[in-house]
Amino acid sequence: MNLDFNKIKYILLDLDGTLIDSAPGITRSVAYALEKMGVNPPPLKELVCFVGPPLRDSFTRYFGFSAEDSEKAVAHYREFYAEDGLFDCSLFSGVMGFLDKVNSLGKYNVLATAKPTPFAKKALEHLGALDRFYAVEGASFSAAHDKKSDIIASALKHCGNDLSEIVMVGDRNYDILGAKDNGILSIGVINGSDKRAELEEAGAELIVEDFTQLLTYLS
Repeated sequence: MNLDFNKIKYILLDLDGTLIDSAPGITRSVAYALEKMGVNPPPLKELVCFVGPPLRDSFTRYFGFSAEDSEKAVAHYREFYAEDGLFDCSLFSGVMGFLDKVNSLGKYNVLATAKPTPFAKKALEHLGALDRFYAVEGASFSAAHDKKSDIIASALKHCGNDLSEIVMVGDRNYDILGAKDNGILSIGVINGSDKRAELEEAGAELIVEDFTQLLTYLS
C-alpha cells in the first residue's frame, strides 16, 4: 500500500505516547496500584512500559498478576488516575500545529486510544485540544473493548468507506498491527523514544521523529 498524503482524509491518532507525554501520570498511577496490591513498586522510569498497552495485559505481563488480580490493580490505578494522574501530562512538540493543519486542509482528526473514552476526553480538554477532533474512540472500562484492533475498528465507523483515505498514527507496535488488522496504512512516531525498531518490525509504512516532521508531509 502506498502512503499518498493528498489522498488521506481521515487521520486516526493514538493518545498516550503519541499525542501526549502521559508517562508521569501513568507511572505514578501504576506505582499506587502496585502498592495497593502489596507489591513494592520499582522506580517510575521502569514503569514506562505501561504507557500505551491495555493495563490488564501489562499487570499480567510485567508482574505476573492473575486475571482477577489484574482487574483489582486496574481499579486501584483508576482510583488514583482519575483524581491526579490524568492531569499529569503534556502535548508533544508540534502536535497542536499538526492538528490545526489537518483541520485547515479539510481532513479529519479521529482519536483511537486504549485509554477509556471519558479519560481521553478529559485529558484532551485539559490540554485544550479536544475541539480539534472530529471523533473520539477509546476503550471501555471493562476488558470487553480494550484491544487496539477493536478500538481502531470502532474509530473507522466515523470515517468513509474507502480505506485508502485513512491512516493510523501511533508510537507502539499495537497501533501499527491494529491498523494492519483493519486494512489501513500506518505511521509510527518516535517522540524521542527508542521505539524505532519496534515500529519497523511491526511494519509501519512511514516512521517520523515527531509531529513537526509529520507536518512537513502534510504541507
